[in-house]
Amino acid sequence: MKNIFLFDPTCLYYRQQIYLHFINEFKKYDLNLTVYYDAKKTDINLKGFVPIKYSFFKFFKLHYLKKPNVSIFHIWLRYKFSLPFLIFCKFFLETKTIVWSKGINISRIDRSIMNNFYYLRQIFADSLILYSNFEKQFIKASQKKVFIANNTINQYVYKTDLSDYKNIKAKYGISNEKIVLFVGRIEKRKNLDILIKAFDDDFRDHALLIVGPGLPNELKDVILKKDNIFYLGPIYDNKILSEIYSISYLFCIPGEIGLGLNEAFLFGLPVITTYIRPTSEMYLLFNDHVNGMLVESGNIKDLKNKLMKLINNDELYIKLSKNAKKTFYDKGKIEYMFKGFYDSVKFVMG
Repeated sequence: MKNIFLFDPTCLYYRQQIYLHFINEFKKYDLNLTVYYDAKKTDINLKGFVPIKYSFFKFFKLHYLKKPNVSIFHIWLRYKFSLPFLIFCKFFLETKTIVWSKGINISRIDRSIMNNFYYLRQIFADSLILYSNFEKQFIKASQKKVFIANNTINQYVYKTDLSDYKNIKAKYGISNEKIVLFVGRIEKRKNLDILIKAFDDDFRDHALLIVGPGLPNELKDVILKKDNIFYLGPIYDNKILSEIYSISYLFCIPGEIGLGLNEAFLFGLPVITTYIRPTSEMYLLFNDHVNGMLVESGNIKDLKNKLMKLINNDELYIKLSKNAKKTFYDKGKIEYMFKGFYDSVKFVMG
């Protein structure tokens, strides 16, 4: 059995679910995947996940002793040893290397000097895995070694067939008719404050449900004064998340959106959001007035009108909801993500 190492320093919870799926899928091809995370960043008690100190020496020792056939690097360049180690692999080790990234730092695309380091990484890697076709424009290396692994979630860890909506809503103390859902880390770029302002007395029959870490105190104070806005804090348990998505009517992040889009579409929730900057999820999945609706950035009136339109127009809602779920299964399944990884591994191994 040939060995593949994957290096992801933080191994976020949703990625753990992805990697567990990958481990099982690679076994079907007689390939053994081991995930190495930064021992200083997290602690994971799962088979196939191993802590390691993220340093040049530890990486060299691991590769020298274990001699993996392929190493996949999902590591930020702020780990300063990572680029030198990639180059070292190219000239002194037999291990083939794959870099999984967006090509460059898209959020800081104007940093031309830093981009040169990303371009070097592209050149010295034996293959590149990108989040979507959108990132191909940032690749200076040969496109022949580029593979796409649609960034997504592992749909198999969710329960999409829940139907006991009344009891689930009662469990969370919600009696309102329709629920607008916000799930994600609460950051300024996601504009939760705008959503809360838009959710005024005209929505008194409906509820706004907020899930995620990082709620600032000023928003907590606003929510405490509202009887139809609920904050549940951060939730990572997929069973609980499945319940929350199942009782929700639509999904809204009126700012930059990521994998919340994938989760919403899995459950057939139309998405109301704003185009802030290109993201792989928006590029791959979102289609205005097909599976969701775009609102003008920072425009509370526009946001309120779009929310009302979807809540009150059953025919439009049903169309967008069906399209949302179809979009996920057409483009967002984990099988498509795994194929990108497998094709890249197959390419470097000849």
